[in-house]
Amino acid sequence: MTGPASHPSASVAPLARFAADECGAISVDWTMISAAAVGLALATAAFFTDINAFLATNMNNELEGNDLSDGAPNYNPAEGVPAFVSENFEPLIDDGLITPEAAQELYDDAHEMMNYEIITTLEQGIAQLEAGTITEQELEELVAVATVADERDLATEDTLDYYFGFGDSEPLYASGGTTQVATQ
Repeated sequence: MTGPASHPSASVAPLARFAADECGAISVDWTMISAAAVGLALATAAFFTDINAFLATNMNNELEGNDLSDGAPNYNPAEGVPAFVSENFEPLIDDGLITPEAAQELYDDAHEMMNYEIITTLEQGIAQLEAGTITEQELEELVAVATVADERDLATEDTLDYYFGFGDSEPLYASGGTTQVATQ
């Protein structure tokens, strides 16, 4: 019996045909390319996850440390009233309108404000100051905001000197000019 089943080359032919068949080769190629793309995407995601975690940690530390400004100092009231706060409030302190401790509290409140809030409050307060409609309490708060604006360089020195006397000139509100503080 010499038939196709007993001949050794007859069993090799189907295996050779299978090995030479390229019908599924494209599927294997696309599977390998897709696996490589997914691996690359996972590696990139892991890289950006590490960077985002690093940035989030730094942002959290800045928020916790109140270092949102350009590095302006944050004073602790227990250390006493800083000289520049007393100097900026000097006309109000001399007139008995505010104590150095109250000035420090207003400064601390203003220091917690974001830069946009400081600029907006300063613009509105100067408009009230020019119109003569600002109250004593609003003026005290405005001087605190101007002090922080001075620290953070959010307003020009000329503006702060003219309205608040930060450059050793007499502030507009105390000059006896046309601007007056409204009584409550």
